[in-house]
Amino acid sequence: MSETDHATPSGRAIERGGVYAHATHGRVEVTQIWQGTQWTEAVTVPSTEEREIGRPIVVRYIPAADGDWRDELAATLDEFHAAIAPAD
Repeated sequence: MSETDHATPSGRAIERGGVYAHATHGRVEVTQIWQGTQWTEAVTVPSTEEREIGRPIVVRYIPAADGDWRDELAATLDEFHAAIAPAD
């Protein structure tokens, strides 16, 4: 897991490698951010790119400190943002 935790109020970025407190899965690390077939390092919430292009942004993440790629989950940007709060 990344050493840095990220708060994500509206207008802030969700970053690959960032650690967030997820309402269902506890601490999670973002492993990938995809829009269609394009991969990106970070995305701002809310995403203007998502509305302009019309393709949802998908955030892939691993739950818990001992998670690995087999435990990877995915959510749309809006679902992920709604489920996270600043990590302690």
